[in-house]
Amino acid sequence: MKKQYHIVWNAQKTEGYITDNEDDATYASSGMVCGVGASTIAEAMREAYAQDEDSFDDTEEELPTQTVTIEV
Repeated sequence: MKKQYHIVWNAQKTEGYITDNEDDATYASSGMVCGVGASTIAEAMREAYAQDEDSFDDTEEELPTQTVTIEV
């Protein structure tokens, strides 16, 4: 059986958040809520990595994402 997973990376692609829920991945990447809400892990990923460290204001950046299909 093949299943799709979504990876949201930090900017350096050294750490990531993996989920099979596309709505949670969208929130972790962009901050846009799709559906009812987002998981606390998606919120934590966004909080930890979305702040633009080179900016003097509170600008948040979109985190890189990748979708992979894995046979399980």
